[in-house]
Amino acid sequence: MFEYGTKESSEGRIQVEGVTGKTVTAFLQYLYTGDCDFFKNKEVDGLIELYIVADRYLMEDLKSTSLQLLISAITEDNGLEIGGLILEFGKSHGFSEVTNALDAFCWK
Repeated sequence: MFEYGTKESSEGRIQVEGVTGKTVTAFLQYLYTGDCDFFKNKEVDGLIELYIVADRYLMEDLKSTSLQLLISAITEDNGLEIGGLILEFGKSHGFSEVTNALDAFCWK
């Protein structure tokens, strides 16, 4: 990303689009510490955005952790919210595991 001749290397910055500033902060926390507030609080919106950023930058460990925490965060109270967010972002981001977990949760 910061290799010679790229926009990021000449400007010395990376612009992360499509997610909130809070998600960018959590992403940086993860890069520096291996942990972030979204993990501790299991913030559904944040975990989905963090997964999308991890997917964009090919960070498989962060994708996996975000996905597993998202699955473990499914409750009766937020199942519809998680389902709606998954539909909003689409299965193209690899949310089929969460969709399967939602199905299992709803039919148990």
